[in-house]
Amino acid sequence: MQLRHEITYRASPDEVFAMLADEDFRRRSAVAQGVLTADVSIVRNGPDEQGISVRIDQLQPTRGVPEVARRFVSETVRLVQLEEWSDARGGTVVVELPGLPVTVTGRVVLSADGDLTRQRVEADVEVRVPLLGGRLAGFIGGLVAAGMDTEQQVGEAWLRGERG
Repeated sequence: MQLRHEITYRASPDEVFAMLADEDFRRRSAVAQGVLTADVSIVRNGPDEQGISVRIDQLQPTRGVPEVARRFVSETVRLVQLEEWSDARGGTVVVELPGLPVTVTGRVVLSADGDLTRQRVEADVEVRVPLLGGRLAGFIGGLVAAGMDTEQQVGEAWLRGERG
C-alpha cells in the first residue's frame, strides 16, 4: 500500500529540521502518541554534520488493532523507526515491527511554502500476511498518518517555545 501524507509547520525548514533533530522533541512526540516507552537516539552525520541518523525504539499499546490482526500481536508491539537525513531537505525512513511481517519504507521531505514548511512522507507499507495484508497495511498506514498529525501538534507548540 502506498502512503502519502503531508503536514505543515509555521516555521522555516531549518527550524523544523532542528526540531526533528532534537531528542527531547522526539520523546515528547512519542508521549503524545501514547507510546509506553521510547528510546531515542539522534546522531549528526555527513559533511559538516548537516545530516542526522534517528533511531526511535518504542513500545506501543495495540489498542484499536483490527480483530483479524489480534492473533499476530499481544497487548503491546515494539516498533523501530530509523531515519537517515542527508540534510534539512529530507531523507529516508524505515519502520519495522521486529518479529512481525510489517515494514514501512519511504522518503521524508521538508519544503518551504511561503511562511510554512511542508513535511511530506511517501512510503510503501508492506504487510506480508496472505489474504489480510492489504487490509492490515491500510490500518498501519492510518496509524503512521495519525502519528504524523500528533507530531505536528506537538511540533507547533515546540516551535512556539512551549517545552515545559
